Amino acid sequence: MRVWLNQLLRSKRGGDDGMRSGAADGAPAAADPGSSAVALLSSGDGTTIEVDGSRVEAGRSIVIGRHASADVVVDDDCISKRHAELSLRPDGRLEVRDLGSLNGTWTSGGRVDAAVIASGERVRFGHREYTVMLKRDMEAAREAGWMLSCFDEDGQVMQLELRPETDPQSGLAMESIWSVGRADDLVDVVIERNDISKMHARFRFIPGMGLEVMDLGSTNGTFVDDERIDGNYRPLSGAECIRFATIEFTLSRL
Repeated sequence: MRVWLNQLLRSKRGGDDGMRSGAADGAPAAADPGSSAVALLSSGDGTTIEVDGSRVEAGRSIVIGRHASADVVVDDDCISKRHAELSLRPDGRLEVRDLGSLNGTWTSGGRVDAAVIASGERVRFGHREYTVMLKRDMEAAREAGWMLSCFDEDGQVMQLELRPETDPQSGLAMESIWSVGRADDLVDVVIERNDISKMHARFRFIPGMGLEVMDLGSTNGTFVDDERIDGNYRPLSGAECIRFATIEFTLSRL
C-alpha cells in the first residue's frame, strides 16, 4: 500500500495492512502484559517474550531455553536447552547471563558471558534477536504514535500519522520503518513535489528509544528544527519541526 500526503496517513506497517494475526510457530506464550516487568520483542518474526513481573521484581532469575524445564521455552534449534538467565538489577536494567549455550548470547558488543542491557537495546540468543523493553517503557510503547502536520498551498491542513506495527500478543509497539519520497513504487509515504527526492528520508521507531529520522541522500535535505541532518538516525525526542526540502511539518504525539 502507498499513501499520499493529502490523506490522513497510516504506515503500511501499522493498522490492518501490517497487523500479524497471531504468534509465529515456536513462539513462547505471553504473560499478562500488565504483570510484566520485562518484555523481549523479536526483531524477526514479531513474537514477544514477556517475563512475570512479580518473579523478577522479587529478585528471582528467569531461564530461557528450549527444554520444557526452562521458565520461558523457545522452540528453536538455535536455542540451547538452558540457554540464558535473566534477572532485574536494582537500577531497573536487565542482566543477562549465558548458561554455556552452544550458539551463544550476543549484544551489540559481541558474544558475551554476561551483560547489562538497558531498555531499547538488543540481545540475541543464537540467531533469535530481541529488543529489550522494561516495565517503565511498556505503557508508552502501547500508546506510541506521532502526527506530522503542515499546510498546503491553499492553506488546508495536511497530516501524516505514524503508528508502529503492534505485536498481537502483548499490544506493544514493534520496531517499524517508514520511508518518505516522491517515487510511489519505492516509499511508504509519497510527496509528489519536484523538490522531494525519489527516496528522501526514513523514519524509524525502536521500542524504548522512540522515533528517529534520517536523510537518504536527498538533494534538498531533511531538517530537524532547522538543522540539516545526514544519513545517521537523529532522535526526535524534544523535536518540534521536521522539514523535507521546503515542506515543514510540526511534530506532535498522538
